[in-house]
Formats: sequence, structure tokens, C-alpha cells
Amino acid sequence: ESLGLHAEQKNITDVIKKVEAQIDYSYNDHVMDNFKLRTPPMAMNMNMGMSMGGGAMEVTRRTINARTAVTTEWGNFSAISGVDSQHNQHAGNMYMRDANPIPPLKRDLEYQSYGAFTEWTYTLSPETKWVAGGRIDQVKVNHAANDQQRKDTNPNAFVRIEHALPEHGLKTYAGIGYVERSPDYWEISRVSKGQLNYLDTEKTTQLDLGFEFEQGALTSWASAYAGLIDDFILVPYQSNPNGSVSILPARSIDATIAGAEAGIGYHLTDHLQTDLSAMYAWGKNTSDGKPLPQIAPLEGRFNLRYVQDRYSLGLLWRAVAKQNRISLNEGNIVGYDIGKSKGFSTLAINAAYQYSPTLDFAVGIDNLLDKAYAEHLNKSGAALFGYAANEQFNNSGRNYWARVSMKF
Repeated sequence: ESLGLHAEQKNITDVIKKVEAQIDYSYNDHVMDNFKLRTPPMAMNMNMGMSMGGGAMEVTRRTINARTAVTTEWGNFSAISGVDSQHNQHAGNMYMRDANPIPPLKRDLEYQSYGAFTEWTYTLSPETKWVAGGRIDQVKVNHAANDQQRKDTNPNAFVRIEHALPEHGLKTYAGIGYVERSPDYWEISRVSKGQLNYLDTEKTTQLDLGFEFEQGALTSWASAYAGLIDDFILVPYQSNPNGSVSILPARSIDATIAGAEAGIGYHLTDHLQTDLSAMYAWGKNTSDGKPLPQIAPLEGRFNLRYVQDRYSLGLLWRAVAKQNRISLNEGNIVGYDIGKSKGFSTLAINAAYQYSPTLDFAVGIDNLLDKAYAEHLNKSGAALFGYAANEQFNNSGRNYWARVSMKF
């Protein structure tokens, strides 16, 4: 269930350009069971819990968000400033198929955060501007079951310089930022030994820089980042003899991250366009002197597109390298490194036709060569499905699709 109310007023005065306010409410009731639509895998080991005789879990989350902001301009300055808040209330239960009565929902964690933010832009010259911002959040967490409380004050800030040379088709930027976050609901409820204050806040300092260049038929771009993370939340996993996997208590480490993305595009003719891009990410657990888990491998993409009037034809070739830099059985709350991954490449084609300004059609074939491959960042198999929890799923084979879009 969701309900929202948004309002804004523009051009109030020469200085106050916009005032906006919003409030949103949502309620999610997620029921997961292993028996209503299927026969549970009775032959599996009884140690695997609710997957055996059929079980269910219900999780609810009630959220209220509120935000108000003011946009102002005077001279070479502009600013957006405001406050926001979020309230989250979680509850849940777990029961077997034959439970009678079904246990009521129990409240577990309640999150409340209040924040204030501002972002300033100063136009130093027609070519150069400075952008800076900051916010501070007060986060409160209550554990209804054991009456624990946690309170964090999280500062965040950044500064960035942007420089443009329109006559040369060049735009550049460089910035540095700091962000601090509290452990989220799943990190607290699943990997914190049941203690609200077991994990420290995660703190990241990161440098970003990049450029965009356009000259005639040629375009190119590149961006790069490097960061230091203090108290990175690392989640260990353990493979059990029965094929299931257990999540162990998390621990805080220090880490270094870096990465880059670059691309080049060219208009071969008025109708034929092409671009080539590559992206790479790297991470290291500096506390233990080994790779950071859950890092995507090197990837490259080649696009070729023919566009004429209302028609377009496209081809996408994607090549992904193998990933040897892993940290076995470590990761985060949603995934972990099961093992090294193999490289692969896929080919996709598509076509589109714009029938009118409001209606267009598109068709395509993904994985045209019907290759069997698995992404390195891959959800493990789930014991509830009857598969080993340390097994990666392959992506789909050749996939045909069609789409109709209408705008009104």
C-alpha cells in the first residue's frame, strides 16, 4: 500500500525560486511460504529447517517519509537546502505448515532518522563553477524485543569543481566526498549477534574525477574513483555438510576501493553510430591483506546502431573477463564470493519502429548465440528451492522479447 502527497511553488520572489514539500507512506506485507503452491522437498535433510515439512515467513515494513526544501538564487550563488525524515517499523513471524494458530506478527526493529542538508553552487566564471554540499543525519534504532537502543549522528559532505571549454567540446570535473552510514535493518537483524551496537558506522572518503569530450563526429568520456572505507561491514558465510549455508556474525574492516570507466563513440555516417566502452572495479581488504569480496570483473561493451527516420537497428556485444580476485565465503548481506568466475561474451540484437509521436514498437533477441554463462555477482541457490545454497545460477539462454510503448 502506498500513498503520497507532493506540492511545490515556483518563482516566489527573485531570490526564492522554489519551495517544495512531500510526504509519503508505504506498507509492505511480504508473505513467503514453501508449501501452498508446491510440494516441499521432503527427502532433504531435516537440519534444513522450514524447507522440510513446509514453512512460512511473513515480514512487514511500514515507512513514512517527509521532506521539505527551498531553492534560492542570488548573483552567482544558488542553493538547495532543507530537512527530511524517515520512520521505519519492521515486524515479522515464522511458522511451520501445520501451525495452528498462526503466530501473530512481532515488532522487532524501529528506525527513525532526521536529516538536514544543503547544496551550494558558485559560478566562478562562464567556464568554471564550484559545487559543495553537506548533510547531517540523526539515526535512532529501537529493538522492541529486547529493549535495546542505538543512536548515531552521521555527517556527510562533498566539494566538486567543474570546468568547461565549450569551444573545444570539453567538460571536466573533480571532487572529494565523505559519507557515513549506520548498519541497515538486515545487517543488524542478521549479522550483529542480536546487538544493536555491535557494528560501527561505515565511513567512506572518496575522490572522483572525469571528463567528457565532443568534437564533430567523435565523442569520448572517462571517469575514475578511489576511496578509503573505515569500518566496512564484512559478512562471512559458512558452508554446512548438508549443503546449506550459514551467515556468520559480521565484522568491521578497513578497505580501499578504486575503479574507472571509459568510452569512445563515433558517427560513421549520418545514420550509423558506434561506441566502445570498458569498466573496471578493484577493492582490497587492507585489514587482512586480501581482495575485497563482491567486486565485478572487467567488462567491455560494443554498440552499433543504425537510425533512419522512424526505424532503428541495434547490436550489442558484451565481453566480461574472468574474476580471480575473490575472498572465498565472504561478502555482504545479499551475496558472497562462492568461487572464481569464468569470462564470457554475449551478443544481442534489437529493432525499433516509431509509429507515431505517442506509439512505438520494439523487438529483440538477447543472448543471440544461446551461451551458458553466469555473472560473478550472482545470487546463490536457495535451500528453500531444493538446490544447494552454494550453487550459482546461469543467466537465461536465448531470449526473445517485444515491447509496445505509448506516451500520452
